[in-house]
Amino acid sequence: MALVPVVLPVTLADTDLARDLLAAIGGISARDAVHAAVMLNGDVDHVATFDRGFDRVGRVTRVGNAAARNGFQSSQSVGGASPV
Repeated sequence: MALVPVVLPVTLADTDLARDLLAAIGGISARDAVHAAVMLNGDVDHVATFDRGFDRVGRVTRVGNAAARNGFQSSQSVGGASPV
């Protein structure tokens, strides 16, 4: 699995979804909402980050340093939701 095989653009649909995420999820930053929206609209369900703001977003799996070194095999589902 390659890290960042494609860089996705930020579209109007992404900013609309980011706005909705900000309204629906407490404690998420605007930056995290935009990243999450691009991920969700782009069918990306894993993010390698230590930023716990993504823990609040369902359908997104945040992986930390150890999981990234192991090819995401140790990833943890976040937000209580199963990945897409």
